[in-house]
Amino acid sequence: ASDVYKRQVMTGRIRRDNLAYRVERVRKADDVLDAIERKLRLAAGIPTIIYAISIKKVESICGHLLASGFSAQMYHGRMSAEDRRDVQKAFTAGNANLVVATDAFGMGIDRPDIRLVIHAGMPLSLEHYSQQAGRAGRDGEEAECFLISPSSDEFVHNFFIEGAAVSPDEFLGLYEIIDSAAKAGTPLTSKQASDKLHQKFGSKWGQFNAAKGMLVAQGNIRLQRNAHDWLLLPSAAQAVLDVRPVVARNELIAEKSAKALLYAAATESCLARYIEGYLVDGESPEGNCGKCQVCRPSCVVFDRDSARVVYAVKELSEIYGITVLKHFLVGDQSHPSIRNRKMSGFLMYGVLEGRSVEEVRLLLRRLMDSGYLRRPRMKMAGVLVTCLLYTSPSPRDRQKS
Repeated sequence: ASDVYKRQVMTGRIRRDNLAYRVERVRKADDVLDAIERKLRLAAGIPTIIYAISIKKVESICGHLLASGFSAQMYHGRMSAEDRRDVQKAFTAGNANLVVATDAFGMGIDRPDIRLVIHAGMPLSLEHYSQQAGRAGRDGEEAECFLISPSSDEFVHNFFIEGAAVSPDEFLGLYEIIDSAAKAGTPLTSKQASDKLHQKFGSKWGQFNAAKGMLVAQGNIRLQRNAHDWLLLPSAAQAVLDVRPVVARNELIAEKSAKALLYAAATESCLARYIEGYLVDGESPEGNCGKCQVCRPSCVVFDRDSARVVYAVKELSEIYGITVLKHFLVGDQSHPSIRNRKMSGFLMYGVLEGRSVEEVRLLLRRLMDSGYLRRPRMKMAGVLVTCLLYTSPSPRDRQKS
């Protein structure tokens, strides 16, 4: 063959040294919105993309931000082509700085100064996450990739996996539907075949599309163009129907999703190194990035409320855990430990009065994830309990924060 047709393989580094990864774990959908709003107020109008896994979530987040006074636009597949084009042009030209989008937003986004990419929940795979987060800081300047992981992520992932997985019965059933229609002289379009598969198995369009793609790839069916559409016909070669690729595909989808969820909970090791180790097959990842919340705990914003919590933990010493501490901070005497131990006499009692107990719990969680607080298990009076202790960042980290 001519040298012109020889394949060339170009390789490069996976890691981008200017990207800092952060993960914040929350409980509820409302907590995700609060975390996004808090981050955007700190970001002060820098170019930002917020990714969500579904159109419904995109609309919900964008509506919340608009109601909160942010100038936000949304982008998803159900918008008209003209509206999508307008949003993309405005963002690329710098006339809009905040877009809430599904993964449909990305191809052709040639804006180098994106400083912040927020994920409102973990995408279905680390490939998706790495590609979307990698749109930040393409000019080489410092940028942040902020993932907010609610406890419902696992439920959402399972829901999408079930919607994407194709059972062997659906795979074989679709072939039978196409074959029977062709033998009857009434070959089906994709829409007609999808409707029949839905009637028989309750399959969704995504499952039909995946099954059709595998049948075409294996040579079981072929597409034939007619006047208005593509018709689905059995292949003349009569290739053997093999369900093994169907099973392998389902296992691969589940594995990728599980590893993505594991990343969302991985606060014990360097986040950039975790991504690199997953994406670079067969090679050892580089050392720690020195930028993520694990490598540099003190790069997490340490505000006035955070300082109050730390002082309260130091005042209470090594006695109380999260449950008591959050009620102590808001000044809630209805909690029996607060009353029985007369904790209202402490200097820091009620220092976060006016904040909800749930808000304070999330603040404690952030301080623990960022290394300002740690939660060892220790014995007191013969009983194993969990306490919060203050961990001071190094002087070097304090200087950088």
